[in-house]
Amino acid sequence: MNTKFSTNNLKKNNIDVNLLGWESIATKWHAVKHPRRPSSNDLNKLQPLVQRLEGPVAIFGATPEYRFLLDKISKESKKTYNIYLIEKSILSYKAMNSILKKEFNLIPKKETLIEVDWEEFSYPKNTFSFLLGDTILGYLQTKDRLEKFLNNCHYCLTSGGSFFLREFLFNQSHTLNFSAKEVRHLPIDKDKKRWAYIFVKGFAIENSTFYEEKLSFNLLEKVHDVKVFKTCANPPRLRLVLDLINLEKISKSCGFNLIIHQQQENSLYPKPAILELKKY
Repeated sequence: MNTKFSTNNLKKNNIDVNLLGWESIATKWHAVKHPRRPSSNDLNKLQPLVQRLEGPVAIFGATPEYRFLLDKISKESKKTYNIYLIEKSILSYKAMNSILKKEFNLIPKKETLIEVDWEEFSYPKNTFSFLLGDTILGYLQTKDRLEKFLNNCHYCLTSGGSFFLREFLFNQSHTLNFSAKEVRHLPIDKDKKRWAYIFVKGFAIENSTFYEEKLSFNLLEKVHDVKVFKTCANPPRLRLVLDLINLEKISKSCGFNLIIHQQQENSLYPKPAILELKKY
């Protein structure tokens, strides 16, 4: 495997490493399964939370499952949502639209695409009644950037508005008692195996950074797992490690109450937490 890659040159040239990494797998996203994508159970958990709200909604990214959920609620409850997609990658937007059409038989309507980086997202006060995001917080990469992002979200939400999130939170006690070489031989498919590697102690988490692909590049080469390696983004993306205690502190400092609607469960492939940041 040719895994030689340095993020330093990209940073010097002001190139968005996370964007390039995401775009490298966006066209393959149709082959990705739960837990990397929301499951029907996740959507069932979110539906009663979302359908109590009305008014404009913003989705960070172009997540097909969230757009399908809003369409389903609209048809069942006769509500009309004005949907704004905060997505700076046209390649990703087109790939997610293709999934929406092929998997959900849905052609999007009443959607507005806003081509802007999440960190540059800024809307007038009290614009949106709720926001939706799928495993996005860690990609802000630092606590300061995350706080700035959440402050912007707080500002644009109406009074009592909510930010619904599906998130993976790190818990040291949930690491697996397998070595990377043992994981390689587990009888599970490559997408689930990728998650198993992540929860091997010391494999993908170093200090406060979650090297979702970077450490995987190095260690997958050592265990010769080419199949899982090919599911990784290139260039590698970095994420801030978030645990429940720190996320609660950050949320509170930004004017949100953190509500847990689904506890995270970790096994060979984790079940993500479903969270609500409620503006107060």
